[in-house]
Amino acid sequence: MTKPLPGPQLPWPQHRRPLSVVAFANSVATLQIPVRTDRAQGTYVEVLADLLAGEGVPVIPHLESQWFDFLHRAMRNYESRVRVHAPDVLIVQFGLNEYQPWLAPVWLIRHLMVQHQAATRTAKGYRALVAPKLWRAVRGYRRRVAPLVGLRTWQVTPHRFAGQLTRLIRNVRLEARPLVLVLDLDPPGAALEFFLPGMAERHAIYQQVIARVVAEASDAEVRLVRVSEITSALGDGAMLDAMHYSPETHEAVGRALAAEVASWLRDRGACSFTPR
Repeated sequence: MTKPLPGPQLPWPQHRRPLSVVAFANSVATLQIPVRTDRAQGTYVEVLADLLAGEGVPVIPHLESQWFDFLHRAMRNYESRVRVHAPDVLIVQFGLNEYQPWLAPVWLIRHLMVQHQAATRTAKGYRALVAPKLWRAVRGYRRRVAPLVGLRTWQVTPHRFAGQLTRLIRNVRLEARPLVLVLDLDPPGAALEFFLPGMAERHAIYQQVIARVVAEASDAEVRLVRVSEITSALGDGAMLDAMHYSPETHEAVGRALAAEVASWLRDRGACSFTPR
């Protein structure tokens, strides 16, 4: 069960509309591993909404998170996934898929990773008997080749990613003036480093890119949230598959994001709450 935020309630004028909070992200914002055992175990945007609502600030959460998504692909649907919600707060979490080496077509990796999508007898047989063998072969190939290519290939180059992140921040700040919370990248877990050797160096480069783009925005309402510090502190149980959060990790990240939003509201004079 989500515990309330510490401190006094947030005084929220009755005439103010609820906060529109959009999580624009890859599957990290959605999936919980292991899966939740209770509806009270929310994703981090649900935790944020519950915490602020408990302190008197109504929130309308929008979880615009898609599996195996990339920022440049997500930006094609910017109007339907971001603009349509007129966000007061935009949470951005991309980079996990982008910073991996390009060793096979993305469509092939996505195809082989899909589970439980078969409906016909033939498709079920393919998913049960053929696809797992192909995926093991592709995984083995990627593990062998990743150290050889080094930093020569990327699923999305750091330069292109930086350009798309800059474009997103510029567009949304111009149109809606929301608080933008850009989440950094969680450190690659042992499993990810095992199957794709060299991820630690790639991670460090993308971390620098994300921090630089946020700094170059030169905007007090564009903030970097170092969720990597949260997952590192939680240890091995934070991401059991080396990528996606456990329900407890979603809780911790949601609390950190709620504190950021509460701080922003206080700075704007919308409340007197001081997170601690």
